[in-house]
Amino acid sequence: MVRGVPIVTLGRRNIIRFLGALLGALAVAAPAGALPVPPPPPPPMVSVIVQQWDGNDPTARFALFNVGGSVTANLPVIGGFAASIPQNAVSALSSNPAVRVVSADALVLPQDVAPASGAPSVYRDVVGASTANAAGRTGQGVTVAVIDSGVSNVPDLAGRLVPITDPVSGQSLTCVNLSSEAGCADSYGHGTFVAGLIAGNGASSGGALPGVAPAANILGLKLSGADGTSNVSKVLAAIQWVLVNKDVYGIKVLNLSLRVDSSLSYRLDPVNFAVERAWAAGIVVVVSAGNMGPGPRTIAKPADDPWVISVGSVDDHGTTTVTDDVVSSFSSRGPTATDGLTKPDVAVPGRSLVSLRSPGSAVDAAYPAFVDGSYRRGSGTSFSAGIVSGAAAVLLAADPTMSNDRVKFALMSSGRSVPGASASEVGAGVFDIEAARTAPAGLANRGYFQPMFFPGGASTTADFQGSNWQGSNWQGLAWQGSNWQGSNWQGSNWQGSNWQGSNWQGSNWQGSNWQGSNWQGSNWQSGCWS
Repeated sequence: MVRGVPIVTLGRRNIIRFLGALLGALAVAAPAGALPVPPPPPPPMVSVIVQQWDGNDPTARFALFNVGGSVTANLPVIGGFAASIPQNAVSALSSNPAVRVVSADALVLPQDVAPASGAPSVYRDVVGASTANAAGRTGQGVTVAVIDSGVSNVPDLAGRLVPITDPVSGQSLTCVNLSSEAGCADSYGHGTFVAGLIAGNGASSGGALPGVAPAANILGLKLSGADGTSNVSKVLAAIQWVLVNKDVYGIKVLNLSLRVDSSLSYRLDPVNFAVERAWAAGIVVVVSAGNMGPGPRTIAKPADDPWVISVGSVDDHGTTTVTDDVVSSFSSRGPTATDGLTKPDVAVPGRSLVSLRSPGSAVDAAYPAFVDGSYRRGSGTSFSAGIVSGAAAVLLAADPTMSNDRVKFALMSSGRSVPGASASEVGAGVFDIEAARTAPAGLANRGYFQPMFFPGGASTTADFQGSNWQGSNWQGLAWQGSNWQGSNWQGSNWQGSNWQGSNWQGSNWQGSNWQGSNWQGSNWQSGCWS
């Protein structure tokens, strides 16, 4: 007896019997000569976006946790969240009654069109910006949010990049940085070019090369680093930030010069849902049509949404008249692939535009189409969208009572037809800002609205500013913590052989296909960055 516990003594015979029984059991479990069977490898994890029918219902999150998934970002803008989930559990989560749609948290990839040779565009004269600016209509007081690769603080934008107070460090920054790269500078070079077309004031050219709204403010939301890539959850988070902070910073226009790779109907896709929320909140949302032309049914997402202003590109041949314009070969055409809607809504010059450089950026290195140390040339519907965003800023500054529906109607009603072009190529055509400003009364038809509760059936932005939206879940560890910055994002799949290896740095990237016909052709333009 040890402290009240009886001691059981096994005799030698009993020990032998016990060991024999144990060995016999093991022999049954593992046949002679067989090696232990290793456990099966865990299923691969995939990144998804989950939309719920009711953003306040925890059922979908419980279902996610039960299959070994985790939330990587809270996205109340779509009444849902981004998540990492075992690949073999996606179907089960999708069939959960609380879940509306599960879609891929897909990459948003860089896409550029080679700067064209020949006469540079005279886009300011074509869309009437020169006349409007001369009359004092310059977009002053209007803030345009640019969700892109960042916006560098160059002289033409100095003093008009809206400062943002970082919620963690308390520092004043010139962007909302959702990228994995430190700082706000545009190391890719795309966002700065777009911002210059919207609101450059020509400081580096003696006033000779301004944008459309040279007194407007730019609020940059940086999605990417030097490679230009992003993903859907970042785009959603950026739109979400704009919705929460639009009144604080006077955001009236949102520019999205990007393409999300998705074949979902606009009635189901999360990015479409988010841009509709922005439009419903009163923001003019401008989206590039895409550079997938010249074939039909090539409109990019979310330019396929009926609410937003979708922008195609024309070549003005360096003249102010529209009668010699042609649709740019790269400009995406309607109808939309999944829903058959007529898009784009308008078209403006998008070939051989001159705008701001981000010196030392990836685009500078790949495309040294420099005008001088401050400006470069570029082509694409991304840049056409910037012109339209600038025009919207001019109209809103001239008449702050204009609604976004009124702005869209005014631009479309002042459209001038492009010879030989259909509505599926140029929409209403090439607008004139002054004609739009004095357009007859009318509002754009918004079209179908997403039938979804957000969250708990709320219908106004004011209802979305509670703790889940602005509190710890949005700005705290769930967004900035290990799941967002951890191994799946920075690990082997991102930095591994497929990204840095032969396929990326080999002949297809640096060889003839980079500088040759495929740079300007469908293989390069079939990416996801308009």
